[in-house]
Amino acid sequence: DNCGLRRNRSKMLAATRLSQRPQLSAQHYRPAAFNATSGRMISRRSYASAVKYTPEHEWISVEGTTATVGISDFAQNALGEVVYCDLPSVKASVAQKEVLASVESVKTASDVYSPVEGTVIEVNEKLRTEPTLLNKSAQSEGWIAKLQVKDNYKDQIAKLMDESAYKKYCEGLDH
Repeated sequence: DNCGLRRNRSKMLAATRLSQRPQLSAQHYRPAAFNATSGRMISRRSYASAVKYTPEHEWISVEGTTATVGISDFAQNALGEVVYCDLPSVKASVAQKEVLASVESVKTASDVYSPVEGTVIEVNEKLRTEPTLLNKSAQSEGWIAKLQVKDNYKDQIAKLMDESAYKKYCEGLDH
């Protein structure tokens, strides 16, 4: 019957389409990352180009005029288990390179500096009761504060490192 031929033809076409797909290497299967500013998942490629780093190991991600700031994975590894976070006040104004927050660990205490000039519009309240979130997820759910950036933020961010430059910078510190 004609219906059986149609089903077999559909199966053959589907198999042909699947076999013609390009074979992708492991580098094409990069995991997605969490954008703390928008609360959405974004591709690793977008994430890498959107996040910038300071030599003091802070990261910043800007979406529109809202910047999300935190400490890098390198920083949380160096600190060890984080036991306390002193977060900034909402509506506080911060200058670039001014202390934004403080983080205490079992090893030491460290200041977190603002990568850009802005006004604090939100802090990660979870860090007050769960400071180890910085160890578990420093560059996503462990963000520290969100800032409303000033007009000159693009000039300030342009001077920061992208992911590959930051990785090279950290490799130089390991030696």
